[in-house]
Amino acid sequence: SMPTEETRTPVGVCSAASLPTGSRVSRLQTMEPDSNQPTPRVLLNAPDPSRQGGVASFYRTLRPYLPEEVDLFTIGPRAQLESIVRKPQRFLGDYIRFFRTLRRGNHDLVHLNPSLGSKALVRDGLFLLIAKCLSKKVVVFNHGWNPDYEKVLRRRWLWPFKKVFFRADAFVLLAGTFRESLIEMGYKGPVHLGTTCVDDSVFSSVPRTAGKRRVKTDAFDVLFLTR
Repeated sequence: SMPTEETRTPVGVCSAASLPTGSRVSRLQTMEPDSNQPTPRVLLNAPDPSRQGGVASFYRTLRPYLPEEVDLFTIGPRAQLESIVRKPQRFLGDYIRFFRTLRRGNHDLVHLNPSLGSKALVRDGLFLLIAKCLSKKVVVFNHGWNPDYEKVLRRRWLWPFKKVFFRADAFVLLAGTFRESLIEMGYKGPVHLGTTCVDDSVFSSVPRTAGKRRVKTDAFDVLFLTR
């Protein structure tokens, strides 16, 4: 069953090492069921993990910890440089593969990972419509939220955005202000707040005994991670 709207995960950063192998990375991402129900299968759309970028890096970090019920479906460019001829062929090919994968497989949930921008919304909007035509549940995880594009969306494209993306069964966002904006647009379904993750290698150069040498004072340290 889907998590209730009251389920809230505070925005923050987690280390992949804090996730036990085979554990549910997120109840929403894997549609974690009740113990009396069979485990649902998830088709997770994500860029090629070898590429640069936030979403690719996110799932490259989490991939070793995802349960076997989650199948990664690669979308987008497979090479850093893509020819003008190859791009439309790959674009169409992704949708054909996606349709065939859902039709032949036994997936219960599709997990999409767009940002709030015109290209990503058009691309993933088509994936969402295909999934809904095949009666699949869909979760949309917005990894990026462009306030400038939000203004354009509200002014020009709100109706088509709502007709497509409000078909989603739930959203995951990375900040409470984004959640408020989506609700203001009229979305009535569950909206969950998610976290981002950091590759364990970031901490590999930090001595394990570093924290033990701390002198007790009123001061505290802050680890700020950004790009």
